[in-house]
Amino acid sequence: MDLKKPYYKHQEVRLAGSKIVIPNVYALQKLGGGTDGLVYKYNDDIVVKLLKHDVEERKIKKLMTFQKANYFCENLKLKRITVPIDMALDSDGIYTGYAMKFLDDLSKMDKDSPNYKASGEFTCGNLIYAANELRDDFNQLTKAKVVAKDINEGSYIFTPNFIYLCDTDKYYLVEKPPKDENLKMYNYTISKLLVFVMKELPEYKKEDLKALNNWVKKCANSGDYLNELSKEIGSDFKTPISEFARYKIKKIVDR
Repeated sequence: MDLKKPYYKHQEVRLAGSKIVIPNVYALQKLGGGTDGLVYKYNDDIVVKLLKHDVEERKIKKLMTFQKANYFCENLKLKRITVPIDMALDSDGIYTGYAMKFLDDLSKMDKDSPNYKASGEFTCGNLIYAANELRDDFNQLTKAKVVAKDINEGSYIFTPNFIYLCDTDKYYLVEKPPKDENLKMYNYTISKLLVFVMKELPEYKKEDLKALNNWVKKCANSGDYLNELSKEIGSDFKTPISEFARYKIKKIVDR
């Protein structure tokens, strides 16, 4: 860690809203991180993300600025997308990151753990229920003039209640409700999830990837992909997602 960066010189972190004081954030369990920050678990309810870049870099790269994090805290109450819920300040009162709700990822546990669960083990009922709640979230993002961006495989968290999305650092604010952009991203999010499940199947071959990516692009441009998916699944809510994914991959790659 580069201790010369101004937002890493203090070990103490304070959560502005809840008044929680963490004397040494680096003593907490580190859950992970990326190019934009590091995530530490505070308790069973909260994680703290410390940001790596300075103020100007965050603006240029459209990362989580103070203004954006504060706007998300005040305006977004989402069901399945983890957004900032509190502002993290260093001992000088300078914005250094934010807090989010803690979510335990079952798919990243040791496979010998009794709590481990692969994405394909959830049911089609879990998928449809989560997809409906995510649609509500994306609609709220649109109303709040927030564009969902940079959703990738690392954005998915598989909890006992199935899927959640994390890492909203590159979501950004716009002047008008971004209905079309968020609809495409929502469709992409659901269809790409199914591709991730397909890639875990023994039926999947590397040469299938191009066809699957083309299918995701087609889904992303759908006017109502959730309705199409619901019709395909029908009432088979107890069917494992892996079984539906097996049927879909055969259909998409025509074998």
